[in-house]
Amino acid sequence: MMPIWRRKFTLVELIVSMALVSSIMLILFSFLASSQRTWSLSDSTARIYQNSRTAFNIIERDLQCIVNSAVSNREIGLYVFGPTPADANDALHACFVASTEPLAGAYSRLCEITYKHHIDSSDPATQYNLTRQLVSDNDSANWDFLGQPADWWLNNNLNPDLAEFEKVVGGVAEFSMTFYTEGNTVFSAGSDTVVRPARVVVDLVLFDESLKNLPATQRFKTQRSFTKVFYLGHLQN
Repeated sequence: MMPIWRRKFTLVELIVSMALVSSIMLILFSFLASSQRTWSLSDSTARIYQNSRTAFNIIERDLQCIVNSAVSNREIGLYVFGPTPADANDALHACFVASTEPLAGAYSRLCEITYKHHIDSSDPATQYNLTRQLVSDNDSANWDFLGQPADWWLNNNLNPDLAEFEKVVGGVAEFSMTFYTEGNTVFSAGSDTVVRPARVVVDLVLFDESLKNLPATQRFKTQRSFTKVFYLGHLQN
């Protein structure tokens, strides 16, 4: 009888062996692919949560420092922009005055702050970015909120060295700021008011910014929604 180690494999045995090896390799590759997807998703989620913290920290700092005045001829107001579609390049949300760190060389701490977000592909450099504009008294032509002159909030065409819209975070699919009075009434779109908001609800929908140029179905897999309420009722006029 021929020893087992000297026997030749039959065709059936070879086919079965190759099938087993292929199955094992397939399982291994599936496991590795699944691990890679899980790691990638976890990494995306970490970046998204970091961006949400960054955005909310900056917004909170601005809102907690809002300045309003109802004194005649010295009014300081808040402007809530109209329902501009998100796909418009100039999708502005709100403009208000806050006591914050101004630009270098400014004398006053009072600054006009405007938030903008758009998903318009015609401007890919800022598409899906939440941006913030700060106008301090360096630009006396546009730092003009006192007394609420007409269109004081429209500071789009400024010297970029003085009041450029700067990126807060990227990968923003949706963004909104809703202002409420003490009586829980929403500040209407297009309103220019000296009434201080009692609370502000900020909604953010973020995705992994590195997927910005991929199809929406790919971005959607990483999307996360965030909502934060900022209570300002303790602030005095």
